[in-house]
Parts: sequence; structure tokens; C-alpha cells
Amino acid sequence: MSDAYTFLREPKAEKTQYTYRTVLKNDVGVAIGPADLTALQGTLFDQDTGAIINSFDTVGILNTDRGTLDASGNLAITLRPADMVILNAALAYETHILKIRLTFGATGERNHSVGFRVENMSRVA
Repeated sequence: MSDAYTFLREPKAEKTQYTYRTVLKNDVGVAIGPADLTALQGTLFDQDTGAIINSFDTVGILNTDRGTLDASGNLAITLRPADMVILNAALAYETHILKIRLTFGATGERNHSVGFRVENMSRVA
């Protein structure tokens, strides 16, 4: 299975909650549900520095903590206000990456990365 990358055009305000939603499908378009996975993990980091944000590093998100996945492949990952922070106060925006790792039993893994800009609200006039 191939890795995927999505960039969200709309900036997200810092220190707010945001829920990323997508539908997980395999390479032939069939939904991937919880029964198809042995693990679903997320990592959140700053694109420029690689710094992990809010200790969100290889965190299990398969129907626990920040994530929910149903049998139809509907995935929702909620980023909390503490996840939506600006690391460099001198910048108006930062690009953060949410890396989602799907692990399948004997068949391997797949990664999906989501890039998005976090807006430094203290710099908004």
C-alpha cells in the first residue's frame, strides 16, 4: 500500500480544538475498519524543526484517546487545544504534520500524513 499526503488549505487557529476527518480505504477502494488493523497510531510534529508537539508521539488512536474509527472506515482524530500550539512565537504561522500510521497484521503498514498551518493568534491584528 502506498503512503499518502494531504495538505489542508484553511489555517487552524492556535489553542483551539480541531477534528480531522477522513475515510480510510485500501488501494482498491474498500473501507478499512478497526477489525482490519492491529494498530492505528498518530504523531504530531512541527514540519520545520521536527519537534514533537504535546508529547503526541506514536500515540495509539484506534478507538481510544484522540481517535475513532468505524467499520465503514470513517476516521476522526481530535487535536486538542494543547496540540494546536505555536512553538516559535516570532512566526505568524507554523506548518504542523499529523502522521497517521496504520498497521495491518501480516500485510504491513501504511502512512498518511496531513499537513496544516497553525495561525499564531497573538500576531493577528
